[in-house]
Amino acid sequence: MKRLLVEGWRGVNHSFAMVNQHQLLALARLEKFALFHHDLPVTSPSWTTKDHAAGFDANSTAFLSGLADLAVQDADFVFRIGAPFRAPAETSAMTISFAVTEFGLQSGFFANAALPLSHYTQGADLVVTPSRWARDRLLDYGFAEGRVRVLPHGVDAEVFKPLHDDVRQQNRANLGIAADTVVFLNVGAPTWNKGVDILVEAFARLHQQHPDTRLILKDGSHLYGLSVSNTLSTLAARHPELMTPSLLASISVVSTNMTQAELCQLYNVCDCYVSPYRAEGFNLPVLEALACGKPVIVSSGGATDDFCHGAAVSRIPTSFHRGPLGDMASACWVEPHAPALRELMQTACARRTDPSSVSEAAVAQARLYSWDAAALALVDLYEGADAATPSWARVASASAARTMHIYCDGGFGNRFNGLVSGLILAKASGLRPIVVWPRNNWCGASFSDLFENEFEVIERELASYVPEKDEFHFFMTEDHLGMGVEYRSPLNAASVDDATAYLNAAQSNVHYHTPLIPSYLDKNLVLEQVRAITIRSEIRKIADDFLVENRLNEFFGIQIRKTDFGANGADEKNLYELVKNSGERRFFVCSDDKDVEAQFADMDNACVYQKRAYVEKLTDGGWNEMTADASGRNYYCNVNRSAVSVIDAVVDLLLLSYSDVITTSGSTFLQTALLLKSSRL
Repeated sequence: MKRLLVEGWRGVNHSFAMVNQHQLLALARLEKFALFHHDLPVTSPSWTTKDHAAGFDANSTAFLSGLADLAVQDADFVFRIGAPFRAPAETSAMTISFAVTEFGLQSGFFANAALPLSHYTQGADLVVTPSRWARDRLLDYGFAEGRVRVLPHGVDAEVFKPLHDDVRQQNRANLGIAADTVVFLNVGAPTWNKGVDILVEAFARLHQQHPDTRLILKDGSHLYGLSVSNTLSTLAARHPELMTPSLLASISVVSTNMTQAELCQLYNVCDCYVSPYRAEGFNLPVLEALACGKPVIVSSGGATDDFCHGAAVSRIPTSFHRGPLGDMASACWVEPHAPALRELMQTACARRTDPSSVSEAAVAQARLYSWDAAALALVDLYEGADAATPSWARVASASAARTMHIYCDGGFGNRFNGLVSGLILAKASGLRPIVVWPRNNWCGASFSDLFENEFEVIERELASYVPEKDEFHFFMTEDHLGMGVEYRSPLNAASVDDATAYLNAAQSNVHYHTPLIPSYLDKNLVLEQVRAITIRSEIRKIADDFLVENRLNEFFGIQIRKTDFGANGADEKNLYELVKNSGERRFFVCSDDKDVEAQFADMDNACVYQKRAYVEKLTDGGWNEMTADASGRNYYCNVNRSAVSVIDAVVDLLLLSYSDVITTSGSTFLQTALLLKSSRL
């Protein structure tokens, strides 16, 4: 039997150690390897098994502590999980290094920052990370895309599961919680990235309207020396009117170390788990809460996008940020939209009256992610590298095959056009499509904020391709950054055959970008691809509900776009007169300018979808002021579109697509509405 040496932490309840121990137990159940373990030094000497025990049952604890050590030279395979990140030792054994980050990497995360990143991926060696969010941050730092694998974490369904209601109610009674009290829970340390400060303020405002609510927090004072009291003090200083005796009595803080079984009981006590995080590498408690049958409210656009789907999941719209943060020169995080969080918590209060179907959906979603599945994925990487007919080749083939990076940039219409045409041409050319969807001032919404499709998606700004420009074959409308590379515009190809011939004229991967759908693509293929791209159900529901509430059956749609076209856009004054003088005709009017929509909102024969957010200006000045985007490109377009504003704009787009559209400009947004309309005919 092959020998697998795991180098990492065990015995304590730090997240790295917990992942390592769950994975060790799962690997043992698979009986694929002879397991050995070498203890790496923990970050803090105070993290001892006596004071910070991992909380596994006696048999699991005995097995984990009893694993023997092994010299790395005697191992057939090595898995390393710890911090700071240590490069593989000089050994012929294939080494897989676990690397995860929340905001992004910096040199201090590495034991030897002078080593080139390629040292982690020499030969068959790989880097694994648990989420696409963390993967994108590794790519931002410079890790080679083809050498990083996403291996999600799992949950132990034998430990984390719904408890019988009698047990649940007894546990609630022991905590002084009435049966009809709505309880929210978060077990994250009160660090800035966890967003506990956002949760506490949202709960404080909710509690004013719903005094029969409780919030339970498990702080990090035991492991990290961080207390929720600091969060409450900050809230009191900022909003003293919220800090009432009733609020303080409604917040409970658990500071003691807990076993896995006790943590399961805590999840079961609550009615909803809430995690308005700013940055996470994975966020395992969310998955554990789902396994316990609890609905969850989580930030959108982050690590939980990978595993949070279905009726038990509510997503908080967020704005994406990239820039300096603390001592980091370049970081990425999301900022949850606080009003939307409060609305979701209010909805959770109402939804609690019929929790059975939601609980079933939560458990079903969690069952898709087990530690056994996570261990099997790791085994496949190792066994494939050692097999005569390697499954490694099957695992690596997806990365080894030529890919088309479909770079979706600009506003939503431009991105949609690039996505549709790129998917069609990738299929025609036999290329593996990778959707590149950067969040920036043009579009602050992530791909998963807007769509339900499980495409391979990465977030890379255009500037990140400059160091790799020699590794790509460019099929794009223009050289935006002046890279000096040879390229051809997809819009100038004579036919699909001409386009595919160019795409396959080189052996390197393709970088594809166009804001328009090439005219030579067959209309039926385009409409088929449009139908295959699924806008998120919650966005579609908002549009459908609006149609019903406003009794819109046959109606005209007017879109007055101002941010891109300014004075050259649609003339809202003439359009106002058109609506005013159109008698019994019904109109839906939308704009990316709040003042324009306000003009139509009070008209009897017009309706406007009341947005939660509008596009803002990136800098002072007019909409057509010269600005620079995240990649350093200069444009006469002064826009900053938050995730919420983009989501609301897509609602407008859907509503337009159901109307008899009045063409007011050449906007790609308007053309996309017409495209969606045609796809339903």
